[in-house]
Amino acid sequence: MTRFRSARLDLLRVAIVVAATGLPFAASAQSILSVAGGGTDDGRLATEVRLGEAFGLVRMPDGALVLSEMAAHRIRRVDPATCRISTLAGNGIGTFAGDGGPAPAASFSNPTALLLHDGGLLVADAGNGRVRRVDLVTLEVSTWAGGGDAPGDGGPARSARFSCPVGLARTSGGILVADACAFRIRRIDAATGVVTTVAGTGEYGFSGDGGPATAARLGNPRAIAVDRAGDLLIVDTCALRIRRVKAATGIIETIAGDGSQVFREGALALETGFLAPYSVAEDADGNLWAGDTGRLVRIAAADGRVHAVTQVGIASGLLPEAGKLLVADGLSLASEVFQLDRATGARVRLAGGGAGGIGDGGPATAAVLAFPYDVAPAPDGGLLVPEVDGLRVRKFRPGGTIETIAGTGSTDGPRYGVPATAASLAQPAAVAADAAGNVYVGSPEGVVRLDASSGLLTRFAGGGESNAGDGGPATAVHLSAPWKIAVDGRGGLLIAEFGANRVRRVDLSTGIISTVAGTGVAGFSGDGGPATAARLNGPAGLDVDANGNIYLADSSNSRIRKISAVDGAISTVAGGGPVYPTVPVRAVEAQLPGLWSLASDGMGRLVFNVGAGLARFDPATGLVSPLGPIQAYLGMTGDGGPLSAATFGSIRGLRFDSSGNLFVADGGSNRIRAVFACVTVGAPSLSVPADGATGTSTGPTLTWSSVAGAFRYDVYLGTTNPPTTAVATDLAATNFTPVNLQPGTKYSWKVVAKGDPYCVPFSSTESVVRSFTTIAGCAAPSTPSLTAPADGAKVPAAAATLTWAASSGAGTYDVSFGATNPPPLAASGLTSTSFTPPALDVGGLYYWSVLARAACDPAKTASSGVRSFRIEGVGCFPPGAFSLSAPADGATGLPPDLTISWTTSQGAASYDLYLGLTASPPLYLSGLTSTALALRGLAAGATYRWKVVARAACDPAAVAATPVRTFTVRGTCATPGATGFTFLPPGAIGTGQGYVVAWSAASGLDAGDGYVVERSTSPSFSPVLDTVTTSTLFASFVAPASAGSLYHRVRAIPACDPEKAGPWSPTGLVSVTAATPNVVFSRAPEAMVVALGDRLEDQKSLFTLENVTSSPIQVFLGRQELSSPPFFTVTDPSGGDAAVLTLEPHVPKLLEVHYSGPRNDVAGAYQGVIFAASVGAGLAVTPWAYVSLKVGSSPDAVPEFRVNGVASEYAAFPGLNGSDTGRAPISVDVFNPGPSPLELAAEVGPELWLSLEPGWNSAPIPAGATRTLRLYTRRMRAPNGSALPRYTYLTLRTRGGKTSRLLVQDNDAPLLSAGRGASAVRPEASFLVPSVAHVTSALGNTFVSRLSLSNAGTEAVQAELVFTPASSDSSLVDGFDSTAIRRATVVVPPNDLVRLSDPLVLLFGLTPPVSGTLEVRAPSSRAGFLSVASSVDAPSVKGGTFGFALPVFRSGQGIRAGSTAAITAVAFDSAERTNLILAETTGVDSALAKVSLYDRDGRLVGSENVSVPRWGQRQLSSVVWRLGGDSGSRAGRLEISVESGGGTLAAVTTVVDNFNDDAAAFSARAVDAQGSAAKSLRTLKPVWAKATGTVKSLVPALVNGYRTFPAASEPFTFRSVMGFSSLSTREAVFRLTYYDLASGATVSREVRVPGRRTVEYTNVLEQLFGIGQDVPSQGPLFVESDPQGLLWCRVASSLAQGTIGDSFPVVAIPSESLTGGSSSSVLVLDGLEQSVDRSRGTRSNLILNEVSGRPVSLLVSLYEAGNRSSPIATRQLFLDPLEKVQLSTVFSDLGLDQDGRRKDRTNVLCTVQAISGDGLASAIVTTIDNRTGDTRNIPLAPSASGAPGVSIGF
Repeated sequence: MTRFRSARLDLLRVAIVVAATGLPFAASAQSILSVAGGGTDDGRLATEVRLGEAFGLVRMPDGALVLSEMAAHRIRRVDPATCRISTLAGNGIGTFAGDGGPAPAASFSNPTALLLHDGGLLVADAGNGRVRRVDLVTLEVSTWAGGGDAPGDGGPARSARFSCPVGLARTSGGILVADACAFRIRRIDAATGVVTTVAGTGEYGFSGDGGPATAARLGNPRAIAVDRAGDLLIVDTCALRIRRVKAATGIIETIAGDGSQVFREGALALETGFLAPYSVAEDADGNLWAGDTGRLVRIAAADGRVHAVTQVGIASGLLPEAGKLLVADGLSLASEVFQLDRATGARVRLAGGGAGGIGDGGPATAAVLAFPYDVAPAPDGGLLVPEVDGLRVRKFRPGGTIETIAGTGSTDGPRYGVPATAASLAQPAAVAADAAGNVYVGSPEGVVRLDASSGLLTRFAGGGESNAGDGGPATAVHLSAPWKIAVDGRGGLLIAEFGANRVRRVDLSTGIISTVAGTGVAGFSGDGGPATAARLNGPAGLDVDANGNIYLADSSNSRIRKISAVDGAISTVAGGGPVYPTVPVRAVEAQLPGLWSLASDGMGRLVFNVGAGLARFDPATGLVSPLGPIQAYLGMTGDGGPLSAATFGSIRGLRFDSSGNLFVADGGSNRIRAVFACVTVGAPSLSVPADGATGTSTGPTLTWSSVAGAFRYDVYLGTTNPPTTAVATDLAATNFTPVNLQPGTKYSWKVVAKGDPYCVPFSSTESVVRSFTTIAGCAAPSTPSLTAPADGAKVPAAAATLTWAASSGAGTYDVSFGATNPPPLAASGLTSTSFTPPALDVGGLYYWSVLARAACDPAKTASSGVRSFRIEGVGCFPPGAFSLSAPADGATGLPPDLTISWTTSQGAASYDLYLGLTASPPLYLSGLTSTALALRGLAAGATYRWKVVARAACDPAAVAATPVRTFTVRGTCATPGATGFTFLPPGAIGTGQGYVVAWSAASGLDAGDGYVVERSTSPSFSPVLDTVTTSTLFASFVAPASAGSLYHRVRAIPACDPEKAGPWSPTGLVSVTAATPNVVFSRAPEAMVVALGDRLEDQKSLFTLENVTSSPIQVFLGRQELSSPPFFTVTDPSGGDAAVLTLEPHVPKLLEVHYSGPRNDVAGAYQGVIFAASVGAGLAVTPWAYVSLKVGSSPDAVPEFRVNGVASEYAAFPGLNGSDTGRAPISVDVFNPGPSPLELAAEVGPELWLSLEPGWNSAPIPAGATRTLRLYTRRMRAPNGSALPRYTYLTLRTRGGKTSRLLVQDNDAPLLSAGRGASAVRPEASFLVPSVAHVTSALGNTFVSRLSLSNAGTEAVQAELVFTPASSDSSLVDGFDSTAIRRATVVVPPNDLVRLSDPLVLLFGLTPPVSGTLEVRAPSSRAGFLSVASSVDAPSVKGGTFGFALPVFRSGQGIRAGSTAAITAVAFDSAERTNLILAETTGVDSALAKVSLYDRDGRLVGSENVSVPRWGQRQLSSVVWRLGGDSGSRAGRLEISVESGGGTLAAVTTVVDNFNDDAAAFSARAVDAQGSAAKSLRTLKPVWAKATGTVKSLVPALVNGYRTFPAASEPFTFRSVMGFSSLSTREAVFRLTYYDLASGATVSREVRVPGRRTVEYTNVLEQLFGIGQDVPSQGPLFVESDPQGLLWCRVASSLAQGTIGDSFPVVAIPSESLTGGSSSSVLVLDGLEQSVDRSRGTRSNLILNEVSGRPVSLLVSLYEAGNRSSPIATRQLFLDPLEKVQLSTVFSDLGLDQDGRRKDRTNVLCTVQAISGDGLASAIVTTIDNRTGDTRNIPLAPSASGAPGVSIGF
């Protein structure tokens, strides 16, 4: 929202010249007053306040931190002891005043740099063109330099003219000043005060490097510093460089920045760009620090390279200190001052970042407003104020209290559908209210509505993708900068779209939007014509008069324009002329620069701003007249005086209320100001004391009613009637307390109400006279004597009770207490002589006093003096005793990886672990918060000693310690025990068929150990056919192409020493026979549509049959008409016999369908089937094909499927067991969207179990009509034994070839049960899907889970699916709660796939919304057969789907007690949010997890303990916001540790796009005690990373510049996003090698990430490798990193409606998800799809990478669903060392996109296996939705492996 900030952030780019006096003002006979704002946050903790753009920093001699607030025009001080903030200088008004007086009362304008000098504080008062001095003893302020008229050098500083002095630095013998708007650096001699120029010519630009600095051009120098050598450093902001002037020679040179805005991490300083640098400093080590926009950059002294250290908004001020760097982040919405640890990168916020809303519940004039941008009356008489910087809408009444009615002060959190005070607002800028009290708020995101009845905030307008949309719902339209809104009085809301150059209207009752004015093209035209044809340029303000005419501030045209309510014509009423209106001028001759706001009094008279002043247009005279000073910038003055003398900071909003009072939103002074209408004042009504009252106090409080229009009150009091003496005058309050009245005396009193003193005539009215009599004889009490604490004492917080001696004659006591002197009232009416204040800050200084009130008359008082005391850090008790739990003292033979634990110490905040081999073990790890820790890699045979020290929260020095214990790690690497096969295929398997073998667990294995399986054609295993290495108890293979016997053996391998392998198992035999003959329709015949009268005999459809086995097959071809007369024949175009065919292996046989028989002059529809059967042995699967003919055609339109009345591409049958005889059909609708009747024919495939009702298309579908189509199942035509659910496509085709496609699902009716049905410790192996759901998002997208169960074995698997509902904060659902748990049994046939769409609804029959976990389990003997995959999808309104792949976990996989895992892909800003899913994976016990959020600089933001029940799930939505993260948080880190419980947790984040709900999932990575990413537990070879300290991994493909929609014209392209993190306090180094396959280049880069920090690249190829964002590039990225390094990757595309994409797998090298080398594993992925029409469905690319540097040969195979005995296509590929091969698409590159083989396919299995060579290969499939462009990136992995070594997103 740059318009908001432009007045302040760009202030320093232009010189501001203001004439302070001598301007002829037009008289305005009214007063101006502040009615809201102007309060203070002094005395609060510095971290609780919002800063108005922090800029300069200085450390005072007493240790206090002093900072400047540029936008708030103040200098603030942070007390070093209490951390509380106070104002040192500046009243916040933003003008020039106060020299010679106290600094807090002086006015500054945009103060920037600060510098201590000669006993004073120098302030660069940029907006006033001065350098001012604050005396640190007297606090007197004076001008030290500037303010004069002398433009040049050589004279005294006080006489010189400075233009925007923004930077200060001390040099030898003088002070340097960066005079930004004069484009110079100037020097003031300390001795003489003479001004000279040391750099810059005074001309804007960049030149002069290598020559004298005084001859160089500068481009707006924003900051300066002097380095240790005495050289001058210049931040040349607009030149995008940092420059240096050598002190010895005066020569200038550039030392950083190349003039571009592309930052290059790790580059030399002269080879990188800056976005917009603002500050520079040198630390004690010689490193330079540059504050760039968006990042803080370190330029290393050692090598001159640049490194982005931490994220900032605008680093406007830097202050190096010992080991630290103080940073002022001046970004307006998130301004803060933080301390950066230069060694670790840790950040500590020192000031700023508060939530705002200060003053709620109190007087409006005591509130702190944060840039109020508008003001509007509410129907109940209140006023509404949006705060752009405060992110709130507040409401008040003049003279009353203020409250927040919308917004939280943060952009984090929910936007809509929640109570308004719990909703986050994005820079609220405009406000209006309708007659019903509903409030409307305009912001960059559109317009929201606060419902008066419900209090909820909802979207009212905006949020769409396009600015078009008139006549439709307003929420479907994108609004561009709706800076002003107004209710038009006719049931509509007017919206001024500044960015779209339009005025829109939304009907309040229907929500329909229309355009009132503007074409959307910037310019000026159209006066006299319709407003909708006129050009506007930046409409910023608008209002409506009583007749409905609209007045518009056409800001960039500097005109006020009127839209007639009668005819909608537009005209200019003021502006466009040459005359500046400092005197009355004709309206059309007036020049109106800076026009932004206007208000109508309802009668056509307008008040508007001209620059920072006010003017008025009177239609009766046609004149524009000034209402006060008219200048560009004046600052705020004149409150309480006449409007004619008042000035303003920045006028952003104007409104009249119904009484004619004018209200001004003065954003520059953070106040709402009022000009009240002149009225006749009424008489006040006297309230207390009652007339004639007796016994009244001698100090009574007199009260009276408020009078409308009264400005002040005079009180008359005396013993005469009427009273003649005024005892108080010009009171603003409606009460007065006289003192020292005589006892026993009768007094009379009256009140005179006085109107505006500047109104003519002046109005005043007096009340009636009342009387009262005082009480007789009452003396004041004696002075209270304070007893404890003693004055100046230091006391513990527990002893801070205040006590005093009783006061004689006192009835009650008032106690004042606080951190300021004098202290505020804390308690009143006390009858005791003690008071205990609330919780106090350690080290805090507090003041207190006591006031005694007389028992006889409370007005008689006596006060003590003020005392002070300080809270010291004592009285803290050490933590309670505790003990070590495991391992037992003296334990031996322990594994090298183990978990140690201890009991909880009462009162402990953290624990330190001491561990080592010495008698007194050294400190190993400090700051632990859990009571367990996982240790890895302990030395073999070593005896360790350990103890734990607990530390108290109140005082880390208060400790408790355990005794030292010992344990011994087993000394040698033991040989594991024997194993044997538990499952081998019982019968022979066919050649080319997949199978699985399983074996028993060997004894003596640890985590990280595994097994080696060998296969041979010889019982002697010479030669070995292939080898599989795995950590599981099963392995999958593919039978070779020749029949025979296969011998298998397996043995256990310890990771500690692979040479100490266990014994070989007994041999397992598998018999292989010739594969069963297998024939498929590789292309099905297309449906035929012919026109009436066309010869049927001239029409034909083509199809192909293909033998996918290795031997010729003879088949006969059969056909059958379905409820039709004969209408087709099959012929062989080559002349052969079409009835009996001999099919050669893998040679498609082309055949033709010819049509004849039906009449061609009568419309009709005909259906039939073709099938093939073997002449000899039966086929593996009987293939079927559908034949369809439609006679009668019409002009084409694309038909649309509708299911349940909604456009859809999917339909499903209800579950049914057994035969489908008598089964009820399902109904779908077909809609004809065209202008003519529509004739259609149908196709069904790839499976033919779906049947259409006869005659459905016998007649055309009329234009615009819908026809219901009933669908039936014919299960006898399904592939032999195919799994349920099964899928096929129904395609409707027109004569012109236009098609629509519906995916149809046939469902089984599984056995459903309640409860889990098994004990906590189960023999079955299982998978856990951490989240399954059927829910609807806030954007209206319905997300459902998809589940795939793939069986690689030769026998069916009976899988149980167990659903556990999700838990919440208030309700935990245990996985063994039989009332909540649901269980279903699903049979997965051998070598087949079961795909479950929406299992919660279609399988379990649950009612949405519903979510939870899903356990998938199978008997242990079949566990190795099964693979499970999961995704979450939502249909797109444009067709297709979007969503994300979700990782699936094995039972027991995840985070255990004492271990920690990290996820570094987190985001929370206006574009994205992050949800965290925690799921328990064992069912053994619950787990208590601690979830901690760290920002990108490694600072802890917040944490929360979360309990997860057995098999249960907890989701922390918007987890960054929930844990206290700021909006704009990116590249942070979540750490999850299990604090207690025996459960194990899977942790997954989903990063969700806020505009379209697309998401990417990232799984947690384990972190060891040293902060290293834990090694894979399934890496069996000796991990070379342990020896070298290096971890290798592969990102299979980075991508840049390739079109998201290749077949469309949209310009969107894919890009790769990467994040790099250090998980420990040590720097993590990532060495990257990118192979650019587009250009052939190999590029290496190094990324260095400081300890505990994260660096994110939103386009890694552009930002890190320098490839332009539109330049196509793709290739693999090889990474070598330190063990503490962690990286993640994502492929994304930024569309108009948000960002789409998915996480991209990162492959560990070596790992089990590789094939080749010593393990020829079969890598598999099921569920691929092929679409004939490339504008729908999905496309799948297969990415293959060789990762070891050795060649490898791979076999890629594809298998059809329901027919997995033979592949339908294969291809052998040879990969050179480190080569990447991409099959785009895999179906095309395997030959299935040829004419004779192309068809729609679903649920296709892809396998990849190494068949020769020593190389290692990975395989990834990227599936892209052709409609939405959304991607899924899924690794191929061994069956049932859980993809070890591949991290989703990491």
